Amino acid sequence: MRVSVVIPTHNRPAKLALTLDRLAAQTVTTGWEVIVVANRCTDETADSVRARSDEFPVHLMVIEEPAPGAAAARNAGARVAKGADVLFLDDDILVGPECVERLLHDRRDHPGGWIVGQVLPLSEHLATPFGAFRAAFMPATPTTTPVAEVRWFASGIALIPTQSLLDLGGYEENFPGAALEDADLVIRAVRAGNKVLYDPRLTSHHNDWAGTSIRDFCRRQQMHCATAPMLDQRFGTDDHPWSELITSNRPPR
Repeated sequence: MRVSVVIPTHNRPAKLALTLDRLAAQTVTTGWEVIVVANRCTDETADSVRARSDEFPVHLMVIEEPAPGAAAARNAGARVAKGADVLFLDDDILVGPECVERLLHDRRDHPGGWIVGQVLPLSEHLATPFGAFRAAFMPATPTTTPVAEVRWFASGIALIPTQSLLDLGGYEENFPGAALEDADLVIRAVRAGNKVLYDPRLTSHHNDWAGTSIRDFCRRQQMHCATAPMLDQRFGTDDHPWSELITSNRPPR
């Protein structure tokens, strides 16, 4: 088993179904598996995944994780993963048919590296005023751009050597929901000597609930930034990707 795809989810079976549909259409049909982590789900999420496991082109399983938060769900998936690498996907990320194939190329070219991909807006988001503004403000990286080392990390689409993640102790589970646990992880990963690489050719689309409205977008950013003081408490203002932000804003404790 080369890659274990781990998808944390909470009560979003419709979005999850679309994400699984895209995975089912991969050009590579052997050597990988899919683990859906139903995180405190109170709906039909787990049953819906089990119902399609027989027809899925690779091994598809669901586990249920009672501890709240995306960090706990991702850790639970990594602990049962059989793959040498874990590919973390959010339940609203839509990958292209060559996603797994692209990742296998990256792994051959960059053994041991942490690989992050690029997440693009849906065409229907671009058709809205805010969606168009956001895309212009944060333009896509050309897919001809070479793979480069970075000091940021996003778990929406990311490949991590399984043992490397476990050696770090996984994601910090004290972060509630899905909010800056990525930032915490990448600081620890880089300090431990891991290289994080950004591959713009590894593209996906974000089926984003906050992709068309500035009100929704700001509401989500507010939720995320509420945990920023935890980075200050854990790492201070030492040199890391968020040190300048912390120094200039001094978030309240």
